Amino acid sequence: YFLFIGSLYKAKKINILIDAYVLLSKSETDLPKLKIVGSGSEYIMLKDKIILLGLENKIILLGEIIDIKKISQIYSKSLVTISPNQAGLSVLNSFSNGCGFISSESAITGGERFNIIDGVTGNFFDGSYEDLSKKMLLYTNLEYVNKIGLNAYNFYNNFRNPSIWKEGFLKNIL
Repeated sequence: YFLFIGSLYKAKKINILIDAYVLLSKSETDLPKLKIVGSGSEYIMLKDKIILLGLENKIILLGEIIDIKKISQIYSKSLVTISPNQAGLSVLNSFSNGCGFISSESAITGGERFNIIDGVTGNFFDGSYEDLSKKMLLYTNLEYVNKIGLNAYNFYNNFRNPSIWKEGFLKNIL
């Protein structure tokens, strides 16, 4: 399944993800499900939209999950993590779980967006739901999913793991 994980609020533009999924579902009969993990001010609106579209069996709202083991289980079965307009800590969390990441090139970020290497550890889209649906379609190919997931995991282990962060931090304060 496709995965969104994080707080549900307007600035993240989760509507774009829903619209991209709807567009893709019109041409792909066996489209993987979309699972949304999180809570926030947009939860009810998203739930209502999913019901209105008749996609309750394809777009699954899981609510807030904070248990690390449960989150790792969710990542283990996901094709890619998608956050249309924010690329924060969930980028490295995805990578550490061997999962690529899709976000817009202009996503809100604290710098984590720069860990996404287009076509290597994930993908960027131009901000439109049409382009996002094209990027999502790439992840219906399991060879592509495995390649991106392995690259993301290796990138995390080689360049962004906690030991490397600690070394950099200590180096800059000592």
